[in-house]
Amino acid sequence: MRCLSLSFRKHASLLGACAAPCALKFSQKPFCSETGGDNPEQGPGHKATLGLFSWGRGESGVLGHSSDRDESLPRQVYAAPLEGKDLLLECGLFHSAIVSDGDLWMWGKGSGGRLGQGDEEWAHEPQMVQSVREISGEPLAQMSLGGLHSSGVTPSGQVFTWGHGGFGALGHGAFKNSLLPQLVKGPWQGGGRIVATSCGGAHTLALSSEGEVYSWGRDEGEGRLGLCPDNEDLILHNAVPFPSRVFDLPPARQISAGGFHSLAVTDGDVPRVYSWGANENGELGLGQDDEGGWQPISIEEFEGVPMTSVGAGGFHSVALTQKGEVPSLPPCSVAGSCCAYF
Repeated sequence: MRCLSLSFRKHASLLGACAAPCALKFSQKPFCSETGGDNPEQGPGHKATLGLFSWGRGESGVLGHSSDRDESLPRQVYAAPLEGKDLLLECGLFHSAIVSDGDLWMWGKGSGGRLGQGDEEWAHEPQMVQSVREISGEPLAQMSLGGLHSSGVTPSGQVFTWGHGGFGALGHGAFKNSLLPQLVKGPWQGGGRIVATSCGGAHTLALSSEGEVYSWGRDEGEGRLGLCPDNEDLILHNAVPFPSRVFDLPPARQISAGGFHSLAVTDGDVPRVYSWGANENGELGLGQDDEGGWQPISIEEFEGVPMTSVGAGGFHSVALTQKGEVPSLPPCSVAGSCCAYF
């Protein structure tokens, strides 16, 4: 199987086209894009090209199978919109999403408005979120799902967030929920555009075309935002509800927000991995004796090793080298989340 996108939280989803025997054991035979095949649930003559599969904890309909049932084997999500040429897939804690040619579809738990439908209803199958295109006049180019909130970026660099805002993770300058996607106004306006966001458990990172990193949301003193602790909002609220620049960091090319920590891959001839925030489980890759903190620090293990991307989970981290190696910091745990591209 050639996996186009793979994402894990407390559940998992896989988007791919079958071209060879698959390592995973599936509850149904995956459909092959080269050979086609009848879809047994939709009748003879219905051909499948790409298949979206999900498995794990099914609470709140997060698997997209029209039920809350848990699935111990990958099962195909037939209601998923897979006709587009450009597809993006993402899992949050209890919600999932797919972008097909710029159109956003979401399903799962709707509490706090994280599905962007204007209410807090749960969805057991993918439903289109029309509001981003209606507000911006643009499709989505990138998205990210966190623990309780969601974000998306348009081709022109507009950033939208929605969902639970009690921790300031939406970046709207307030501590309240947003049932619909709202534009995030940040200090990048008038300069470099935003090209990517990453939603953590209760904080958000944004990356500009100039390599600048911005953060907002919850910070309980461990430093996940990468902001100096004398920040007035951090002192008063343990949170910063609007985008703030992470200054102690070289220009970055990729970012990832975890449960209580953050990661970035910097630009340059030899990209480096920087980490900051909590380190109780060694997730910063700095050694168990390091207490972590708000200042981004380069991980010595990777110095001189060309890096491609990183992923911050709940309590662990993963990184991908240009040689295709995937060292883990520390090994993946069930409580965390992983992202991988093949």
